[in-house]
Parts: sequence; C-alpha cells; structure tokens
Amino acid sequence: MDVKNVKEPHVEEIGIEEIESNSNDPPKPPDGGLRAWMAVAGACAAQMTYQTYYSTYFLLDYSPSSISWIDALQPFFVFGLGLISGPLSDRFGPRVVIVPSGIVLVFSVMITSLSKKYYQVLLS
Repeated sequence: MDVKNVKEPHVEEIGIEEIESNSNDPPKPPDGGLRAWMAVAGACAAQMTYQTYYSTYFLLDYSPSSISWIDALQPFFVFGLGLISGPLSDRFGPRVVIVPSGIVLVFSVMITSLSKKYYQVLLS
C-alpha cells in the first residue's frame, strides 16, 4: 500500500463521537442509574438484617458495636483472601480455588448454624 495515496479524513467526515473517543482523556465511568443504586441499597439492607438477626436471636448480651465487627471482618477476609486466590487461579486455573472455597463456605454456614457464642460466630 502506498502511503502517498492514503487520504486523511476531514473533521466533517469523522463525526463528533470519533473525535471525543480519540482524545487522551480517560473514559467516563458508566452510570448504572437506578439499578446500580438499588444494588447498593440491597447490600446495606442485608448488612443491617444480619446485625439485627444476630442481636435479636444469638448475641443478646453484646452491643451493636461489637456485633458490627462480624459484618466488618467478613468482607475484609473475603477481599484479603483474593490476594492469595487470584494468583493461584491465574497459575493453576479456577478449579483449584473454587472447589476448596466452596467446601469451606458450606462448612462455615453449617458451623454458623451451630454457634452459640460471640467468638464462634466471629470465627465461622
């Protein structure tokens, strides 16, 4: 292909969308709208539901502040273990991570149902 015969497009031929997409500015994050904000509200409601359930049925003698540690530590460990499980699944494939994680999750839910004290719920 001869470089001399290549015609460069004029601004009128390109269109505004292409000019904006070729700029060096980072793309704007997508706006999920109502659906995204409903997901955020659902996550907050789920956290409050668990805390209410624990304080009503399991941990009657503990303050809401100490019960909220359970809800705070759960995502910490989930995302913290991602530092280990991510490289493992990259190296050995997802099955090596998913199978043991699934077994631990089922065991954890079963042990939570048997928990009677604060430290047991916190560890499960």
